[in-house]
Amino acid sequence: MIASAVVLALSAFAAEQPVEDFFAEFVAKREHIQTLTAKFRQDNITPDETRSSGGEIVFVKPKQLRIEYMDPKIVYAVDGSRVYNYEADLEQVQVYDVEDSPQLDAFFIGFDNDPKRLRDAYDVSLLEAPQGSCGQRVLKLVPKKLASEDEALSQPYKEIRLLLRKDDLLPCKIEAISDEQTSFVMEISDYLINAAGINPSIRFHVPEGTKIIVNETDVSRVNAGGKELPEATSTVTIPPAK
Repeated sequence: MIASAVVLALSAFAAEQPVEDFFAEFVAKREHIQTLTAKFRQDNITPDETRSSGGEIVFVKPKQLRIEYMDPKIVYAVDGSRVYNYEADLEQVQVYDVEDSPQLDAFFIGFDNDPKRLRDAYDVSLLEAPQGSCGQRVLKLVPKKLASEDEALSQPYKEIRLLLRKDDLLPCKIEAISDEQTSFVMEISDYLINAAGINPSIRFHVPEGTKIIVNETDVSRVNAGGKELPEATSTVTIPPAK
C-alpha cells in the first residue's frame, strides 16, 4: 500500500534495529493514541478462491476493539477479555470469555502500545519492508512452540506480519498465514486518531429476535427494540481543539 533509494535505506534500518530498541520506540510513538477509527479491505485466500470484503475498525484504549464487515454484516468486538461475534445472516451473537488469547494479542498489537503479552506468546523479529509497500518496517510474529494439541488448534496462523507506518507505527497491512495456500491480507487506511469532539465506540446494534449465546451455554433472545452490545463499555472523548 503505502523513491526507491529512500525505501531501501529505511528497510535496511528496520532490519538492523534491535527488537528491544524497536519496542521502546513502539511504546513511545503509540502512547498518545486513545481512540482511532480506520477503514479496511480484506482478502481471504484459500486454494479454491479469494473472497474480498471490507469495513471499519474502531479501537478505544484500553483493550476495546471492533472489526465490522459490511457485506455480509459480521462484527467482531473485544471488550477486555470478552469477545463478541455477530453474524447478521445467522441472527445470532456468540459471546466468549477469553482470559488468554495470543490471537487477540496479535491484533491488539496493531493498535495498542503494550507488547508484553504478545512477546510471551510469539517469537518477534523485524524484517525489511518490501520495496514499494505501504509500510517502512515489518513486524513478524511466529507462535512459540505450543505445549499441547489444544493450544495448537487455538492458534490457526503459523505466521503474522504487520507492515507498519513510519510516524506512529500503526499497521497499513496485516498478513496472517495459515499455510502455503491459505491466508488473509487486510489493508488498512483512512485512520482518524484521537478525533476531536467525538467518542468512538465498539458497541453495535442487534435487532429484535437475535439469539445471544454466552460461553456456548447461556442462550437468550433480544427483546423488542433491539439491543446494544457490549452492554457497558468505557469511553474516551477527545475535547475539541481550541
